[in-house]
Amino acid sequence: MLKTTSPLAIETKAKRGFGLIDVSLGIIAGIGLLVGAVILFQQVSTNNAVSELTRNSVSISSEIRAAARNMTNFGGLPGADTDGVATGDAASAQDGRIALASFGLEPALTANVRAETTGTGDSQFELDFGGLSARACNRAAVTPANLGANVASAICVDTDSSGSVDTLRVTYNR
Repeated sequence: MLKTTSPLAIETKAKRGFGLIDVSLGIIAGIGLLVGAVILFQQVSTNNAVSELTRNSVSISSEIRAAARNMTNFGGLPGADTDGVATGDAASAQDGRIALASFGLEPALTANVRAETTGTGDSQFELDFGGLSARACNRAAVTPANLGANVASAICVDTDSSGSVDTLRVTYNR
C-alpha cells in the first residue's frame, strides 16, 4: 500500500516552533518590561530618599528649636568645629556651626547633615543635607513646607563644584 501525505499534514509539520516575528515580539515585550521596572525602581528610590530627608529635617529642626526655645537666638546653641566636635557656642564656632551631636540624635539621622546659624542676627539656621541625587533634591525643594515649621527657603546647591546638585540647603526662621 502506498502511503501518501496530504498537504495539510505537510503544512502542520512545517509550523512547529516559533517564527521570527514571534521571537521578535517576545524580545520587544521583555525589553519593555525591563525598562518599566527600571523606571519604577528609580521612582521608588527617589520617593524613599525624599521621605527620609523630610523625616530627618523635621526631627533635626524640631530638636534645634527645642534646645533654643529659652534663648534669644540660635547663636547660644553648642557650636562645632569643622570635624563636628563640640566647641563653645555656635556664635563663636567656625561658620556658626551647630553641634548636632550634642542633641542626642541618632548618628544615622545626622549623617551628611550640617547645621549652622546664618549670621542674620542668629534668628535663622540652615541645615545642609548632603549626598543627595539631583532628582531627590529638586523634588524635596519643590515643597519646602514639608521640611518642617517656619521654612524660609529650600534650594539645591552644588557644594563640591562638580557641576551637579548634591546638597539641599534649608533655611529656617525662628
